[in-house]
Amino acid sequence: MDYRLLFDDDWLKAIHLGSKERRVKIEKVEQGQLENKGKKTRKPVIVFAEAGFPKGSDGKQLRLAANKTNAKVIARAYGNDTADWIGREIILYPTQTDMAGDTVDCIRVKLVAVK
Repeated sequence: MDYRLLFDDDWLKAIHLGSKERRVKIEKVEQGQLENKGKKTRKPVIVFAEAGFPKGSDGKQLRLAANKTNAKVIARAYGNDTADWIGREIILYPTQTDMAGDTVDCIRVKLVAVK
């Protein structure tokens, strides 16, 4: 088992996706507050319907704390009002990004192709 899966966490991370894309349906969006190195930030927290993600330390399914990049992708498709995101499907995929000179794993969002 990957050691990164052995830590308590309440947030969905790239490691939880493995190397696969996951198509998910947005069940709820709420305002969340995260703390990193003493700095508190507010972010949209997205809960997914029946996504099958592991449970966090609080017993709830892991949720995505959306960064601005991911929130903008969703908003471009479904509007700025997060109430309009409910019931919509998106695809989560693991990738990497540069953060303060380090390459780190991250989750990105893309839209479900319309047929």
